Amino acid sequence: MRIILKEVANDPLARSKLSTTLIPGFSGISVLDALNDAVSSNAIPKEVAKPLSHLLVSLARSDVLFSSLRHSEESSIRL
Repeated sequence: MRIILKEVANDPLARSKLSTTLIPGFSGISVLDALNDAVSSNAIPKEVAKPLSHLLVSLARSDVLFSSLRHSEESSIRL
């Protein structure tokens, strides 16, 4: 999670996407908020873990965030 947050700090598009993607059932808590909280506390509340996991998988499949990598010549190990 620390690596994700470090990368997101340098990527305005990713930061925007994570900060505007809200976790369902949690009033106003974004994916970015949840990741920051998890790193700060070294824990993810059980009730947040499942919806956060689903959102992270969806975001990982996102063409907005990763289409350029999917069509690149980069080694899959490097990605």
